[in-house]
Amino acid sequence: QLMIRVINANFRAGTPATAKAMAAFAAGDAPEALRIEALQLLSTWADPFNRDRIAGIYRPIGARDGAPAIAALKEALPKLLASKSSAALIETIKAVAALGIKEAGSELFKLVSQKETPAKARIEALKTLAAFDDASLGNAITLAFKDKDASVRVEASAMLAKLNPDEAAKQLSAVLADSQPAEKKTVITALGGIKSAGADTAISALVDELIAGKVAGEVQLEVLEAALKRNAEPIKAKLAAYTAALPKGDLLAAFQPSMLGGNKEAGKKLFNEHAVAACMRCHKVGGTGGDAGPDLSHIGAAKDRRYILESILVPNAQIAEGFQTILVTLKNGDIQAGVIKKETDTELTLLMPVPGAVPVKVNKADIKSRDNTPSGMPPNMADVLTKSEIRDLVEYVSSLK
Repeated sequence: QLMIRVINANFRAGTPATAKAMAAFAAGDAPEALRIEALQLLSTWADPFNRDRIAGIYRPIGARDGAPAIAALKEALPKLLASKSSAALIETIKAVAALGIKEAGSELFKLVSQKETPAKARIEALKTLAAFDDASLGNAITLAFKDKDASVRVEASAMLAKLNPDEAAKQLSAVLADSQPAEKKTVITALGGIKSAGADTAISALVDELIAGKVAGEVQLEVLEAALKRNAEPIKAKLAAYTAALPKGDLLAAFQPSMLGGNKEAGKKLFNEHAVAACMRCHKVGGTGGDAGPDLSHIGAAKDRRYILESILVPNAQIAEGFQTILVTLKNGDIQAGVIKKETDTELTLLMPVPGAVPVKVNKADIKSRDNTPSGMPPNMADVLTKSEIRDLVEYVSSLK
């Protein structure tokens, strides 16, 4: 915490000497997190954050000359680009881009060409060369197409799309053949963003495979979303045929592509923070959350993905034991509602699933009618969340074991 304050103080001082000190510190052997902090602040030197990084209060510095940070980073660049820390190397490249140090183009090209450079750093260097419109970009893209890492090849294809869309579609299609599911998702998404006849052809073929049941569950949603972006009539016709073949009235069939391939961390964030879905308000995970719905701490071990998807989309299909709410009308006209917490031959004990609720005992002899009520889970999640968000949520919930 002390060193964070020291770095921040040097940044706020804003002199050539403090900029040089920060760059030298970032190029040294301090803990990685501190070096990254120094690099991130250097990258914002000319346009600082309005809030103080330490206190979090509104304390603007105002725009200032970026020359001190540029000069300092240039001087330290040889050491920074030789860093063994992948994270620090990536942050260095981002700082070079933010400060517009175009003279570093040759060094960035060297990073792209070196096999020992981490893949994410090669991608960041490639992005920066593109942002600088560097003369070596074409050669860098050519090298990246030959890279063993599919993510680097995909990035190169995405860049080529701006120069030669059909060639980019051709390259992406070639990458697709030997990619793992996670990489295929990136490739298909990139294809969806390319406006060319070649991309139409590739996506049309993917829709054919989807209809034939040959697309892995993890990437089905990417195929559908890429196809939905196309204006080509043959693709529209195939999508219509795919939709028409789904069982009528079966919401789960329409959301089958949301069963696999989600992002667990994105799903966790959605579960905890989505203002409308508000999962945490009713469900507990690891001791945190509400009691209106079942505790989901170990749901992934007890139920499969289909059950989880159904619970999100059609909550009344299977209401968890102990959470079925009933409505009781008494002979005197009074009405009681709640979850059955206890039932004997002569008495019901009901509890409304809300904080602070008190159990209510009902004498069975006083009951005129008794009816089940719908689940307290909102029935319109398909309208609240996108298919991609639902997939992330399924991925997270299914991981709770």
